[in-house]
Amino acid sequence: MQFQELQVLNLGKNKLSGKIPIGNPEPCVIAFKGNNFSGELPSLENCTNLLMVDLGNNNLSGKIPIWIGQSLTNLVILTLRSNQFNGIIPFSLCSLVTIHVLDLSHNNISGGLPHCFSNITSLADDSRFDGFIVELVWKRIEIEWGKKS
Repeated sequence: MQFQELQVLNLGKNKLSGKIPIGNPEPCVIAFKGNNFSGELPSLENCTNLLMVDLGNNNLSGKIPIWIGQSLTNLVILTLRSNQFNGIIPFSLCSLVTIHVLDLSHNNISGGLPHCFSNITSLADDSRFDGFIVELVWKRIEIEWGKKS
């Protein structure tokens, strides 16, 4: 089934499981949060018009793909919270210059937070970063972020 004019694909809070079914449609919004999708994140590299990707509260695993920052440069919201992602935050996410919300919380992410994140909004709390405290400033709201003791 093809939906040529599809703008929003919201399948959130169902009991869907298995791999994420990404086909050829290019919606502006993909919201699959609150399901039971598993495995690695399928490639969305060719979906260059995406403004929002919300895949939070699933069982996705593997590393956060580098192509997110390289190909999805129009993203305003990226939510990958409450999954099983591991490894470090790819430096390519620094290329998301239009990002307003970047939520990587409640994963198994390790390593340091890229210094470029001091220029973007991040809701990345409660992951296991080591190192320094970063102050994030956005819309005159100052947030101090860092490793919890």
